[in-house]
Amino acid sequence: MSLNAETRAVLKETLKSDVEFEASMAKCTTLRVGGPVDAMVHPRSIDQVQWLLSFCKARGVPYWVKGRGSNMLVLSKGIEGVLIDFTEGMSKIKRLAGNQVYAESGANITKLLDFCRKEGLGGVEFITGTPGTVGGALFMNAGANQGEMKDIVREVTLVNGTGTVARKRREEIGFRYRASGLAPGTVVLGVTFSLTPRKPEEIRSTINQLIKERRAKEPKGHPSAGSIFKNPPGDYAGRLIEACGLKGTRLGGAMVSREHANFIVTTGDASGDDVLALIRDIRGTVKEKTGILLEPEVQIVGRPERQDLEGFMEELSRERKT
Repeated sequence: MSLNAETRAVLKETLKSDVEFEASMAKCTTLRVGGPVDAMVHPRSIDQVQWLLSFCKARGVPYWVKGRGSNMLVLSKGIEGVLIDFTEGMSKIKRLAGNQVYAESGANITKLLDFCRKEGLGGVEFITGTPGTVGGALFMNAGANQGEMKDIVREVTLVNGTGTVARKRREEIGFRYRASGLAPGTVVLGVTFSLTPRKPEEIRSTINQLIKERRAKEPKGHPSAGSIFKNPPGDYAGRLIEACGLKGTRLGGAMVSREHANFIVTTGDASGDDVLALIRDIRGTVKEKTGILLEPEVQIVGRPERQDLEGFMEELSRERKT
């Protein structure tokens, strides 16, 4: 159910220019697909976030969080409720004592890397090439062969669904492969990293090498959302998809990349439902041919227009709860 007129009026009166209605998600996700969101909010302070979460809870309004939209698939009917976008108002980075760095949730990963290089602090280089934000990377425990977010996190500042701000140490979070143990409804406000002194020129050299390696592997020329599936234990999702002969498979405007089988790229006429249907078909084929059920890594939000996809969304929801 869309936001009623009264709810919209209160949001507009309280948040002024920091809220926009019926915002196009195709313009603010890297896949460039998806319907509109009822309301997108760009909070400027922790107080605003606390007020917003309390407001949503009191009115039964669902809410979501977006960084750069680099790991998000929005379906064709769009998102019901409120989408919180930290990239405009909460993206500061600062150095703390003892080789620590604090970054707000909306801080761009590239800017974090550059800040740490200038400060002579190493340890975060493994995240090079990730086109997202600190909050998104924390929530999905982003990483590569060289490390994961959990390896460098000291503390996380967050706010729960009641609007209460809290701080959790790394060992309290419950990180696992491509996921954190944070409860649904938790919003990450900022992250404190514990890093290691390193010469800036050495950091730059590592970053440049990782960029070169990543560019050699990843598809170019079309929108994508990074890896679509998590790697199953002891194997790689891309290898399994390619072994099943699915490279180049197209469904509507969505296609399995010919350069990297664990990427789905979109063309100008793609829809969010096209991408979801292709994800479903890939999973089905890989399961049939290998016995392995791939788990999506991309965050899937919103409502599909195609009725045949509703059952698949329910299937994914059941898996997340187990």
